[in-house]
Amino acid sequence: MNPQDSRQGNVRAIFEARLVENVRDRRVAKLGVFDDVLNQIFAIKEELKRYPDFRVSKSGPELFWEEESTLILEEETAVELGDPRAGSLMTLLWGDPSLIEDGTIALAGPDLSECTQRKIPFGLVILAGAQFPDEYEFFRNLKDAFYAVKLKGFMARMLPSRNTIWCRVSKDAILQGFTLFHLGNAVIDSIKKVPGVSAAQVIMVTSTKEQVEKLKTVAEGAKRIVDAMVKMYSELNFDCESCDYRDVCETVNELKRIRDRLRKKVGDRQEDRR
Repeated sequence: MNPQDSRQGNVRAIFEARLVENVRDRRVAKLGVFDDVLNQIFAIKEELKRYPDFRVSKSGPELFWEEESTLILEEETAVELGDPRAGSLMTLLWGDPSLIEDGTIALAGPDLSECTQRKIPFGLVILAGAQFPDEYEFFRNLKDAFYAVKLKGFMARMLPSRNTIWCRVSKDAILQGFTLFHLGNAVIDSIKKVPGVSAAQVIMVTSTKEQVEKLKTVAEGAKRIVDAMVKMYSELNFDCESCDYRDVCETVNELKRIRDRLRKKVGDRQEDRR
């Protein structure tokens, strides 16, 4: 090997090492209530990048699709995404804006026009980067923003209690060029209208049921966190000994801070009434 080749090899090795270090730093960063969940999502995304059908696009006006509330009958359906028997997941998470790849739409698996079967697995992960004063109100606003997404030729049914989404795409929509990147773009646009949100990204999986289930296992941990948070806000009961989510709060420090803040708020109100 000549000296020039040796120098180029060293530069390449240093560059690749820095890339690995950046990914590692990103994954271990503190993101708030979903620290561990988001780190696992980032790790799974890195694994998905190894597959040849993994691709990424950026949101923008070129991915605009006409908005319309659509009822799609079975005979009008070209593709069904997220049939529970095929594999289904929908999860909505948030974290520090600096760690969200703003405007990124990632797809692992076939796009709609590439599907060889009518019913395919579907995993939809939505990540929002935001700063906000009230977690509960913010979560409700995020859900409303996602439910507000209505696209011509696309119909979705969500079941939040099971973290699932079941969609139909019409034959006409696919003939007109509708893709999952159009869906991702519409989701990002809607999420970024929520007050406090400065970044949003979408990860979609249509490859295999196994990949969707892998994400779903992680999402179930997030659901327990959300359920614990909703319980605290709705019941304002801080008796940790009798709470069904005691195990969650013991491992998620941010939930403890939310509990302490709410407890103080309730105490201040009671003091004002005296």
